[in-house]
Amino acid sequence: MLPTFNSFGPICSGDVLEPLPTISNEGITGNWSPAIDNTQTTNYTFTPDPGQCSAPITETITVLEISELSIAVDLVSQPFSGSQTVIANVIGGTGDYIYQLDNGPWVSTNSFSNISGCDIHTIRASEASGCSNIVSETFQVLDYPKFFTPNGDVYNNFWNISCLANQPSSIISIFDRYGKLLKQISPASSGWDGTYNGNLMPSNDYWFQVNYIDNDGLPRVFSSHFSLKR
Repeated sequence: MLPTFNSFGPICSGDVLEPLPTISNEGITGNWSPAIDNTQTTNYTFTPDPGQCSAPITETITVLEISELSIAVDLVSQPFSGSQTVIANVIGGTGDYIYQLDNGPWVSTNSFSNISGCDIHTIRASEASGCSNIVSETFQVLDYPKFFTPNGDVYNNFWNISCLANQPSSIISIFDRYGKLLKQISPASSGWDGTYNGNLMPSNDYWFQVNYIDNDGLPRVFSSHFSLKR
């Protein structure tokens, strides 16, 4: 009878490797050689003790090198396009990676969709084997509020593009439906309160144009509309 054992490894280089079992699944006793080496892949031979009608077997424990990874996140959707898609590109290692967006589950795909809002997000990546450093990069997609409700409560009383708050020199121009300029604001300000010359503007759609700097450092202009609801 040949002794059998549950599989060993693979392990990461330098990991602590527990002593190999000296009793097989069949209850056969014996010893392993050579001594355990956690720095390189090694073949180990189990030699049964005499008198058990058994024969030696060999098991291989694979030792994986520790990979040094780097990561870059590409925003593949157009800015202000609503739900956006990002792709994480990892360099180094074996190419078998796992990824995590914010505090979500670790997954095997490097593409994440339906990202919106102005929150700061983080993508992390690692070798699927666990034999690497964990790399991460933060990013922010550009979006704007589709409506606001300046009714005097504490919610949505001002309209602004807070995603661009770190670009105080950016200019946001707000127009009525006929193209009349109502207000110019900075994204670092509190925003537009829904008035013009002290008068409340009615519930309606309003247009805006924003000048900003994109992720590549290039000047851009974007125009769209939002709703004022009273």
